[in-house]
Amino acid sequence: MTENELLQLFLNHTRYAQLLVDQSGSLVKMNTFASRLFNQTNASNSEIKEWSEIQDNLPSFNNVLSMLTANGYYDEVVLLKNNHYYQCEYSPIFDMNDQIEYVLITCIKMHGKAYKDKEILKDEFSLNIDIILKNLENEKVGLILIDDNGNIKYTNDILYQECQIDKAHNVTNIFKLKTTVCNDFITQISKTLLEGESWRGLIHLNNKKSSEQIYTVSINKFEAEGNQVYYIITYINNSKEVELEKQLRQAKKLETIGALTGGISHEFNNILTPIMGFAELITYDVDETSSIYDSAEQIIKSSMRAKDLISQILTFSRQKESQHKPVSLIPLVKEAIKLLRAAIPSNITIKANIQCKNDKIIGDPSQIYQLIMNLCTNSLNAMKDIGGEINLLITQSFINHNPHDWAEFKSGEYICIEISDTGKGMQDTIIEQANDQYFTIKDSEEVADLGLAVVFGIVKAMQGFVRVDSTLKNGTAFYIYLPIYYGEHIQTSNYMQIYIGNRQKILFIDDELPVLNVMARILDKLNYQATCFSESDKALQEYLNNQDEYDLIITDYYMPKMTGIDLIQELRSQSLNIPIVLSTGYSEYLTNESIEKYQITDYVSKPISIYDLSKKLYNIFNNRMLNEEV
Repeated sequence: MTENELLQLFLNHTRYAQLLVDQSGSLVKMNTFASRLFNQTNASNSEIKEWSEIQDNLPSFNNVLSMLTANGYYDEVVLLKNNHYYQCEYSPIFDMNDQIEYVLITCIKMHGKAYKDKEILKDEFSLNIDIILKNLENEKVGLILIDDNGNIKYTNDILYQECQIDKAHNVTNIFKLKTTVCNDFITQISKTLLEGESWRGLIHLNNKKSSEQIYTVSINKFEAEGNQVYYIITYINNSKEVELEKQLRQAKKLETIGALTGGISHEFNNILTPIMGFAELITYDVDETSSIYDSAEQIIKSSMRAKDLISQILTFSRQKESQHKPVSLIPLVKEAIKLLRAAIPSNITIKANIQCKNDKIIGDPSQIYQLIMNLCTNSLNAMKDIGGEINLLITQSFINHNPHDWAEFKSGEYICIEISDTGKGMQDTIIEQANDQYFTIKDSEEVADLGLAVVFGIVKAMQGFVRVDSTLKNGTAFYIYLPIYYGEHIQTSNYMQIYIGNRQKILFIDDELPVLNVMARILDKLNYQATCFSESDKALQEYLNNQDEYDLIITDYYMPKMTGIDLIQELRSQSLNIPIVLSTGYSEYLTNESIEKYQITDYVSKPISIYDLSKKLYNIFNNRMLNEEV
């Protein structure tokens, strides 16, 4: 047997179809399997001599040569006309000059059912689909396949879980889901099927077990063979993400409000400065028994109340850090009640009963005031339509055990602020949440929720605790427990003491003309010589030209052209060590670090009090004089 015959015998006994084609595309050799495979598909049933005569789904020979030249090897899966898939491998055979002389084509049949049954490589395909579906279910992604009549061809278990349906019911049509939870879901599917289009959006499911849930839903239309229309529906619970986006939007809104609050506070304090300043000048000039003196005193008290109100607004908008210090609780409570009585409708009354001897606590006065106002406002809202009574009781007691499993509880003396009302009350579920230290209310139907998150935050910051008791239609009671302070005696400053200067020369700078006018008169009254400027750049030039003429500079923080900080930096850059007092109606940047950085001698907050300013100036000049003597 010749070598050629042996080769042909070998090729005919392999289980693959093999062809040898030369570089021109002419068929050189073909084994028995290849002859059966390709000759039986040839329309003329004549012997195939050229690659181009193979009437099947194979690539042109020129394309084969291009792929081999580029990559050195080429293979593909091809569906031939016998409805079977074949792995076709193309291997080049090179001549002595490394040019392709022949191409060996091997076609290996891939096992699986016929293409017409759509189950090619069924085992591998089914395995991959099972993995995908399992992963979707693990990720809590719902998947439903329906036809255009709503008949369910496939669904995973998420449908039964989210719609609270027993899987044993074996629902066969999406429109036969008998549950109120999925009403919006089913309505949207019905609308999409009627329109014959795809849809994507958010849908709310009223899940009674975990309140309203928000789902991202996609309904995608596609057509199968025979123009049969199907819809693939995917849905995933995005309630947490939606809530986070809502909180982010709210945070951005509060950030904007905070920035506006800062600007408004600055302007408001500029308005208050001349009002309070001129009133203080009146008290300085007239006899204390005069009715004019009394009127001026009321203006001063109202101005101070407005100043405190601005401080509360800044604290609430997070533009001002809270400052915890020893304070007396009762005056703050009385002040809040006084304001509330002036604002409540005639069908609501407020009664206060104070039964504590020691009212000293550690806290921020503006926050304590805010706490009382928020809780009383909640009570007012609960009774605004029906009328009723708010009772405020303050007691003190020693608590040596943890009565309500409060976190971080410490035994000791506590002040208890009890604020109760005869309003609508709260449901038991809300009360249970309200006694949680991490409580926040989202249900707008509950009237007693205004500001409670703020209240809990304030009390927790003061190392206190909150308890809530309420009966639906019979009112609500809040109990605020705050630890009593037994430290040093709280010193009250001598508010009416005025410190007189010694004709020192002061350069005063502020862009508000009413502030300039009142401060010129106040400084003159305090026995200082004041030169006033409304433009900071001109004031700077004045000082640089006449440095020996001035003993101290008072400058506003916010001014056009050159801010107070810019002016201070310019002076310090030239090693000019004149004392500088910064006045401001509001600044989030004025901290201990910035005071030290810019070498600010001291600062005064607007509205500027004649008593506060006189003391600061007196201390600055006397300390400087002592340092010069040393």
